[in-house]
Amino acid sequence: MVESSPTRFSKLREVMVIAEKKGLLRSNRTQLIRGGMPEALVERARKRTGIVSDTKLIKVALANIAVAEDYSGWLLSRHGLSARQIVTSEFQGIVGRFKPEKDRARLRPRAESELEFLGTTSHLPTKLLYDTTVYVDILQGRFPQQGEAMLRATEDWHSPVTEAELAASYGLLDPAQPQTAAIIEQIAAVIDRRSSYRTITPDPEIWREAGVLSGTLARTQGYGTEHRRRVLNDALLFASARKHGCAVLSRDVRDFELLQQIDPSGRVVFYKIAAP
Repeated sequence: MVESSPTRFSKLREVMVIAEKKGLLRSNRTQLIRGGMPEALVERARKRTGIVSDTKLIKVALANIAVAEDYSGWLLSRHGLSARQIVTSEFQGIVGRFKPEKDRARLRPRAESELEFLGTTSHLPTKLLYDTTVYVDILQGRFPQQGEAMLRATEDWHSPVTEAELAASYGLLDPAQPQTAAIIEQIAAVIDRRSSYRTITPDPEIWREAGVLSGTLARTQGYGTEHRRRVLNDALLFASARKHGCAVLSRDVRDFELLQQIDPSGRVVFYKIAAP
């Protein structure tokens, strides 16, 4: 059960203060809003906010939408901070958590017995963020059958990063080849089936974490420019999963295993493709 928190109450109060200062709450109450709402959605909103009244719940929701773009500026001015100071502070916090200076020697891959694999892990995560390898292997019929049963027992989460990698096939595949149209159609179907409600879009914090992670990995392993770009995508998935309580699901042991060495707080579950 998700309960309301003091922090969430504080933000809601601040949103209402902004709406009041802008005169949005002082106009005549002549606008009537009606509409059937999903019961689960309403119940979750009540639990998160602690608001029981339907009228007040709608008012707070509308105020949140109406002043969303003004909230960050108001918060900064309230504390006498500039946006630059906030960003600098957050970045320093990320660097302080990772301590890139401690990773100087080349990282050595761990033995498979030290890693988590589908079918051998004793504690399967409830939420998995899919790497691009998952979609590709499912399309090509190489994903392990026992793994498919485990996937049905977990929540599948997705990222625009993997969607971009899948969509790159549209441009990479040779249009002159007879099988290209069918392959593109399959990829499009996979993308369309992904739930928008379970898609994690990297925010500025995730981008900064991914930058530090991929930079550290590229330095310690001596990666060239092309490999650095690929590792950045992996780091974006890794940081997204860590922040949102997911584990990355991937066949790519090499890079994700090393990222986990740099940041042990992130979790990765690996799998092996089915034998031909």
